[in-house]
Amino acid sequence: MSFNKAIFGSSIAIATAMLFSGCATPAPVADESSYMAVIDAGSSGTRINLFEGDATSSSVKVTTLLEFESPDSSGLSSFAENPADVGEAEIQPLLDELGNFLAIRQISPQDVPVYVLATAGMRNVAQADPAAVDAIYQDVTEAITADGFPAAEVATISGQQEALFSWVDVNYDKGVFAGKADPQGIVEIGGASSQIAFATTGSGNNITPVNIAGQEFNVFGVSYLGMGQNDARAGILNPTDASAGNPCFPNNASGVDPTSYDMKNAVPVNATQSSFNYDACQQLYSDYLNKAALSPVNVENTTGMMPADISQVPGFAQSPFLGLASLKYAASDFEADTAINESEALISKVSEKCSGINAWPTVLEYLGGEVSQFSENSCANATFVQTWTFTDAGLGINPENLAVVSKINGITPTWMRGFVVLTLTGNSTK
Repeated sequence: MSFNKAIFGSSIAIATAMLFSGCATPAPVADESSYMAVIDAGSSGTRINLFEGDATSSSVKVTTLLEFESPDSSGLSSFAENPADVGEAEIQPLLDELGNFLAIRQISPQDVPVYVLATAGMRNVAQADPAAVDAIYQDVTEAITADGFPAAEVATISGQQEALFSWVDVNYDKGVFAGKADPQGIVEIGGASSQIAFATTGSGNNITPVNIAGQEFNVFGVSYLGMGQNDARAGILNPTDASAGNPCFPNNASGVDPTSYDMKNAVPVNATQSSFNYDACQQLYSDYLNKAALSPVNVENTTGMMPADISQVPGFAQSPFLGLASLKYAASDFEADTAINESEALISKVSEKCSGINAWPTVLEYLGGEVSQFSENSCANATFVQTWTFTDAGLGINPENLAVVSKINGITPTWMRGFVVLTLTGNSTK
């Protein structure tokens, strides 16, 4: 049978439209293999993956052919004041890499629909300046079409969709849809938002039914804007920190570089006056989480569900969870990723390395000696990760039920793959 790529591209576009519209009737699954390029427009950077996939009513297979992130990427949201530059600066390097890959394999750009799906960074821009979002997406679309690619979708996904896509990806990677494993939940901490998703026997708000390879699941998923590690850190800082210091940052009495912790921080933090104190830092984050959960955007997005309420959703207590993104980075940085109790290990190691007079040189050496946003903010970020994941101010997950991962069966998790699986299998979401 001859295969018409253009027809398949149209069927994918229809399936994606249904996915975002909430239509209850599944689109037909793909009966032939084809390509999808997905750009993850995150809050701190933009990356592209090229997938090849096919699905039937009883199976789905997705292969990653290309992964690329420009080293100069800063995220679509950083172009809110100069949207006319975003296509050339942020998207073109990704398209160039994709185009070179396809040219070597003699694949036409017209056969590769490109999806640009933005997350929490652009959700933040949408609250402050909706017109900037439109202008950014127009320039992005023009860059894609100018290179001969179909611009299949350029949009901001909701937090619930992001949580769902991550859940689908992890469970695809685990072999759940091939009948090789039981479902796993996910906890994902980004720069601007955090997500949790798991299989439930319940129904109603924040729960999406999916049918993948003949298996049906109800997936609970929510995302909280402002609860990524960067936004949360900004939320605990205040102007006095520039002179008085902050208990979430290590002391730098010697005055070595830097004397002010200001990498990615809304307020510079006086390094020589700071003195890390785990309890005091955790209290700052706990207060922030309780306040941020009640913000109008989070009340709307989660139908008023506080993080502490999630533990009452059927399936939460029994579900094993995998920790992703910043949770993995923090646990790895402080050697808690292989501990039986990640929470206790994280508290112990962070307190050991970050506390005391002139702790900064110790932290810097421990993390490899490079002064960067990651080393400067590592003590604060690790405390936030622990507070959000394990305490009653956040999700309150039992450490025995969580394992942090960087790869699953040799595959690096990405919600982009979850989006592709859902699209290929004709699922829809609300």
